Amino acid sequence: MNKRDFSFKHSLTTLSVCSLLAFSSTAALAQTGDAPVWRTDLTGGETTTYALSDLAPGMAGKPVKLTGSNNSGYFDFTVKPDEVVTSGELTLNFTVSPSMLANVTQLNIFLNGELQQTAALSAKQIGKPQSLVFNLDSKSFRTGQNQVRVEFVGHYQTVCENASNPSLWMDIAPESELALNKAFVRLPNDLSQFPAPFISEGNSGQNTTLPIVFAQQPTDKEATAAAIVAGYTGSLSQWGKAEFPVYFGEVPAKGHFVVFATNERKPAFLSELPAFEGPRIELRDVPGGQHEKMLIISGRNDEDLVVAAKVLTSGTQMIGDNHRVRDFKDEPVQGAYQAPNWIDPQQAMTLSSLMRYPTQLTSRGAVLPAIHLNLNMAPDIYAIDGAKAELNLFYRYSKPAEGQVAQMRVLMNTALAGSDNMDSGTDRARSEVLVQAAPGPLFSAVGPRDGMSLTNDLSIEAFYGTQALEGTPENCRTVALPSHNFQIDPSSSIAFSGFYHYAQLPEIALYTKGGFPFSKYADLSQTVAVLSDASNAQYVTTLLNAIARISSATGSVPLQVTVTSKLGNDVLKDKDVLYVGGLPANITSLNNETAQNLEKAVTETLGGKSGKTGVEDPENAPLAALLSVKSPVDSSRAVVALLSDGSRGAKLLNDSLADRALLQDASGGTVFVSSQGLTSFKPSQTWWVGDLPWYQRVWVSFANRPFLLVLCALIAAVVAGWGIFAGMRRWLRGRSSL
Repeated sequence: MNKRDFSFKHSLTTLSVCSLLAFSSTAALAQTGDAPVWRTDLTGGETTTYALSDLAPGMAGKPVKLTGSNNSGYFDFTVKPDEVVTSGELTLNFTVSPSMLANVTQLNIFLNGELQQTAALSAKQIGKPQSLVFNLDSKSFRTGQNQVRVEFVGHYQTVCENASNPSLWMDIAPESELALNKAFVRLPNDLSQFPAPFISEGNSGQNTTLPIVFAQQPTDKEATAAAIVAGYTGSLSQWGKAEFPVYFGEVPAKGHFVVFATNERKPAFLSELPAFEGPRIELRDVPGGQHEKMLIISGRNDEDLVVAAKVLTSGTQMIGDNHRVRDFKDEPVQGAYQAPNWIDPQQAMTLSSLMRYPTQLTSRGAVLPAIHLNLNMAPDIYAIDGAKAELNLFYRYSKPAEGQVAQMRVLMNTALAGSDNMDSGTDRARSEVLVQAAPGPLFSAVGPRDGMSLTNDLSIEAFYGTQALEGTPENCRTVALPSHNFQIDPSSSIAFSGFYHYAQLPEIALYTKGGFPFSKYADLSQTVAVLSDASNAQYVTTLLNAIARISSATGSVPLQVTVTSKLGNDVLKDKDVLYVGGLPANITSLNNETAQNLEKAVTETLGGKSGKTGVEDPENAPLAALLSVKSPVDSSRAVVALLSDGSRGAKLLNDSLADRALLQDASGGTVFVSSQGLTSFKPSQTWWVGDLPWYQRVWVSFANRPFLLVLCALIAAVVAGWGIFAGMRRWLRGRSSL
């Protein structure tokens, strides 16, 4: 055999082996059913599960109903830049109308417009709760916003169907889930992408866990810098969960994190860094990490850390892997009630100022979706009798057909506020709608019957009536549902009257729902946060979670907050106090006496008397408390204390503070948090703050004390009666003398 033949046979053998391996690999992939992700830079992995209803606006925890004319449900979520979805699974729990026909009624699942799977429903799956699992192609996912669409194709007869027939329906249960298996990719160190990958913004459908690392227990300035970063995170997270586990001198086990370092206080894993020459922000790979990043906030001293934190959170444009602060100018102090998330009830505003995206005031389709606008108000807003919002609405619409019923409706928190018919002779109209508010503090409004509350959903919808008769199989009538347009003019306005800033303190609900009294000045310039023990990492986490909760309500960064571990009149004077500490040692039962003793203990502690903190008993259930009292240093200021019993109590409190959906039912002066729920007690002393006119305050006082009102009415009746009697006697005496 010559050398050429041997080389030819060797090539054939190699080709055959490669072909066999490729065939085997293809067969193996076909058997697994999971589409591979053709990337070689992926590391690690985790599974994230979402409740499907949480991904539909305004539908958290509620079933999503589909009909013949509105047959698609949309569910949005975000894939972060450092994540790659390797596989996805949609578990759909649903019930379809028992009127549907088997085998021709089907469900279609789309991901970002691409069809993933189709399921034809059998007779056994119709009319009863069902659960189906759909696999999602990993190649259909993309970085950023993603959307799953569930399409219901229902049939109740073989011919002559009517899309608006009420028997065409499907309910998607809130137990439905979307599970994503994710791998991670190492991103370049580029600060221009901040806040990614550290923070998930509010519209991402994700929560944020951002570890904070100090060299050792933080100084006051270090804790202040961390509070600014935590507040910035909260302002972006909005209703998303934001929590900040704290570490001293160690690298967190997983995830991206923020670390604070100065020349004298530097964690060991940053020891190789050269001396800092000023405020500096740097993005680096985590030592030994696969994809994790660390954001280093550094400086010569503590003051530099505060400057760097303010620059990081103020929207300064940063490029590359580090940014050195050279020219820093502090932001001016904000005035009262200037939070970006709140509307000002003292002045009229256009609807354009409430828009969050360009097409928010436009609705299109055969069945027009409602237009939603958020109206968030300050927590201490008080509505007097007759308080209202006046909506001056200009809008354009597709002309209804001759004789067709068309209507515009305005709803506030799902309650009908007003409606107008849309005439077929024109394509534009103007409507004035009054939205009433129940008298009293808005934070206590609990449902649509109260009209307005602290967080309001203004919904404007257009409805076109359509009667589509399907006829008979011998005389079938085809009806097309035309698409309609409805658009609100951005110059439409809303004005308020009868709303004032007026609240009774102390009231924990004001803090849990809106961060008050601290949020009155959204930059927290009138707030001092007191850490009773800065060496306790869980206490520091409590502080950061609490600050983030305030900022999520205001949408503002707490650039002027003060954090201290020292007590004294000079520190607490002219400030509202946020106090973090431990529960006393003598709590054996939860009752009104315990609540009053706790108020006294907090007041004495802030007044300079040291109290004894309890030692956690592993036999007892975890316990924490939120309470509010009058400041012992300044009678015009309030204290909100966040107290916990041991590590388990601190974890319970931190979890409750991190999630804004929790603690919404808290009320009173003292609230105990346990694994069984919330236990509330009224405060021992109350006072009022705000700008309500004096005559309205008199009326409020009478309204809160009906017996006093009755007594005054009786006294007035007696005085009036006596005056009439005396006048009549004098008149009669005058007549008799004639």
